[in-house]
Amino acid sequence: EWCSGASLRQRRGRTGRTNPGVCVRLFPKHVMDEIADFDDSGVERAPLVRTTLMAAHLAQTLNDRPVVRAGLAVELPGRGIGRVAFWAGPLLGWHISLVEAEEGTSLQNITSIEDQMQLVPVDAAQMLALLPTPPREDRVKAALAELRDLGAMATDQVPSVLGAACLKLPVDVPFGRLVVLGWAMNCPCDAAILASALSLLPSCDVLRTPFNAFGELSADDMKLLRKTVELRKIADGGNFSEPLTIHRLCRQWLDTGGGLGGSPNKVQWWRLVHQRLWTQFTEKLVEIVESLIRIAPASSQSTVQLAAMLQRIRGVRGVPDLHWSDPPRLAALLAWALAPLGFVAVGQTPALYGSAGGYSSFAKVVDKNGGSVANSICWPQETLTVAREVAEVHCRLQWAAQDVDGETYLGIESEERGDRIAMPEPLEFLCRICGPFNGKKTYVPTGGVRRQRIRPPRHPCRLNWYMPRRDGAGMKEVQVSWKSQAETLIHVPRPRDRTTRCRPKRLLVASGGEWHTSGGRRSVVLRGITLLPADDGGRSAVLQLLAAGLPRERKFVALAAPVPQSSADDFEVRALRLWRRTLFLSRKDPITRSDLHSVNNFRSSLDQLQQRRAHRLAGTWQVIGSDEVRYMECVDASAHGRSAGCDEGALFVSGGSVSLWLWPESHAKWSVETAGEAGLTSHAQVSAVEEDPPGVLRWSDGSRWERQHALDSEEVVLQALSPQIVQSFCDAAEEVLSITTARSNAVPGDDDGVRRWPGRLIPVYQDGNAHASSLPGRSLVPLNLSSMESQLKVFASRLSEADIEEAGTGSGSDAEDDSDDDADADCPVDVAQERVNEEYMWRVAQESDWGPGLRCDPRDLCFVESALAMPTNAVCVKCEQEGKMFSKAQLSRHPEDRFCQDCVRTSLVSVSQPAGELPPAKGAVVQTTSAPVVCSACGVQLTRQNLSDSQKKKTPSRRRCNDCVKADATAS
Repeated sequence: EWCSGASLRQRRGRTGRTNPGVCVRLFPKHVMDEIADFDDSGVERAPLVRTTLMAAHLAQTLNDRPVVRAGLAVELPGRGIGRVAFWAGPLLGWHISLVEAEEGTSLQNITSIEDQMQLVPVDAAQMLALLPTPPREDRVKAALAELRDLGAMATDQVPSVLGAACLKLPVDVPFGRLVVLGWAMNCPCDAAILASALSLLPSCDVLRTPFNAFGELSADDMKLLRKTVELRKIADGGNFSEPLTIHRLCRQWLDTGGGLGGSPNKVQWWRLVHQRLWTQFTEKLVEIVESLIRIAPASSQSTVQLAAMLQRIRGVRGVPDLHWSDPPRLAALLAWALAPLGFVAVGQTPALYGSAGGYSSFAKVVDKNGGSVANSICWPQETLTVAREVAEVHCRLQWAAQDVDGETYLGIESEERGDRIAMPEPLEFLCRICGPFNGKKTYVPTGGVRRQRIRPPRHPCRLNWYMPRRDGAGMKEVQVSWKSQAETLIHVPRPRDRTTRCRPKRLLVASGGEWHTSGGRRSVVLRGITLLPADDGGRSAVLQLLAAGLPRERKFVALAAPVPQSSADDFEVRALRLWRRTLFLSRKDPITRSDLHSVNNFRSSLDQLQQRRAHRLAGTWQVIGSDEVRYMECVDASAHGRSAGCDEGALFVSGGSVSLWLWPESHAKWSVETAGEAGLTSHAQVSAVEEDPPGVLRWSDGSRWERQHALDSEEVVLQALSPQIVQSFCDAAEEVLSITTARSNAVPGDDDGVRRWPGRLIPVYQDGNAHASSLPGRSLVPLNLSSMESQLKVFASRLSEADIEEAGTGSGSDAEDDSDDDADADCPVDVAQERVNEEYMWRVAQESDWGPGLRCDPRDLCFVESALAMPTNAVCVKCEQEGKMFSKAQLSRHPEDRFCQDCVRTSLVSVSQPAGELPPAKGAVVQTTSAPVVCSACGVQLTRQNLSDSQKKKTPSRRRCNDCVKADATAS
């Protein structure tokens, strides 16, 4: 990104401040002509979400308490609409500039007193337009859309209680949402720690990282890096989550007594902590806890826990033990709080697809040397000598080999038994050895004064990650941070993993992403990663994401089927079409009808919580002269059929024997109706209520209510949520947590022996008849299960006993050989049916004529899981172009190791072609020499890994490998 012309002139003046000279700018003149004259304002550069929420809150305040102020729009009867300019004095009043004059009136500047004008209601966009440099309209619309997805807006222009609470918390809106939902789920201490951890910049980490400007690591740096890698793995505890890692470190610090100031000296790992990041983390944690205590009800158990935690942080002794939640519960909380941001990714290993990514040759070399795939690694573009020299310093080598293509393979001896989902610690360290320099070539010591410049090794079984695009056009390839444990996640495929319909995959949720540029290529690196459960083939992860309101398109296609020997309305979902990818579920762990009902219950309860609006009367009220307590909430009046004259919102009163609705008639007067099972009825004794004075309600029957807290008290914020709404959300969350716990400890892929009916494609939409607010396109509207039930009921009536599939039969059965033999590692996976015409698929799913022998016969349906490890659009690392042709093996490689077919062909030609000859024309047949080209010094075969570009330009008789070139340079 280029700076502005003003910045260029300022820097030129700075360099010539003491002496005259000449300023030379080394870039093309056309770039200078395109550079902007001035930098964008801070509003244009910074994220606009929190600023827009503040503008909406300010607009609501101005509308609730109408007072004439400069810059606001006013209406003058008989003249038109104008904008207040300035105060002209007590005699003249306000100076107003007309912007919309009535017919027969000219636009002019006039003066008027306040009694002769009426304020025009304002919204967030109008408040932002008053800034010296207003933001663009599209950015304001995008910010409002994100606030609606996060539940911070109850209507298009009015903040919700959740949004008002986020403004009181010293974190970004998504992390404020995390804190509020954690408070509602009775785990406020855990939520405060997670929000503080996710607020860390540039990454969610508090440990030290060696770094310098020379791209080299000393022996001390290597020791520090090794210790931090070991500590991250221990603190992670197998959760594969960056915020949960910091959560566990913080718990250990609090259990040892806490204490602010500097490093946590009471824990064993205090020397590995980055002091500035730890101070930033603890200070932010104190700010979050203090703010949450101020806005939460003082009498709640959560407030007591927060107060005890604050004392622990400050080092006070004798504090009672704190209550902590288990990691699965916190992972679900992170998913529900962060998923609306859209930073969700699905990962899969390319090793599932036969020889893709070099796994076939890797497995053969490992088997030949008697090693284990989990304890072995591939080191591309490095010679055997260099790889062995570097690896022997940090681990015990069991074997080392190099194939005919020049790929180097290493196997280590480890006390930690390698499994199929994680690498042992020595291999984790080797894979992260270049992490401090973003994976670029790094100088590392190899013993004594020797050092080598290397790139990090790769494991062929690592996962490739893909995130849904915001525009709904498929998925985009992303990467995870090298500090995250997810970077070391692998999956060693079994033979059945390649033939089962539900291939192993993982889903994660992140707090954000960053653009990283390397060699002209831009990639997205996710931040604040948390992996979701995967023990049941992805069923629990999908349910948690559906409960959070995904997908963003608010519709998807499912492969569903009725269940034999059950109720007529019962069904199961076997696959989902999300983000233009097909995700199959395990045969023994489908999504059932009751699971979707639990998801709908969670969506409804969370949506009701997010619909509660911030209002000056919302909160807890005390009936004067009695011990009775009432809870008053503000909801959108249009959602209950009262659109006219209800811009202020309706008030719902609960806590007594009768629930009441208060409909606004004026700024301080409401009509009263009873809310019962028979609907809304007029109250027999109370017909109206009026606020007089502020903070006191005077009812028409003579009773008076008084607010328990002052109007300016921050405790009123979360008191605007009644205990019934909070408890309903907490119960719904517990219900979803109970169904997303792994239900079986059996080996994934085993058949459960149940006979099943065939399935059909069915569209899944949001329920248009559900209780909805005025917000268009809300993501938390429950799914329309009644439509699914009716369509599947008709489909089941057309099936017979002859159509039932026997257990373990049919295409895509999960019952496969459970041996660990990799003899069929080259077995290809048929991906010919993965290209789906989305429009045609939707037409088929919406078709009602489903059944054996009908237009849509389920026996003719071909619906297979997508190759999730393969990118749809790859970028070549050499030519840096997108849209080129890639082989299957290249597509499944790491993004930094992919070459298009043109570059692969060019590389092969440049090795075998004599110097001075021109490359063949495009499309011509490439003639290569039959004898391999060897080093003129040592005789080793030359490949693209051990031959530099300068040596390629020489004649074959004078070419030397990289080792011989380095040896000559060292000798000289």
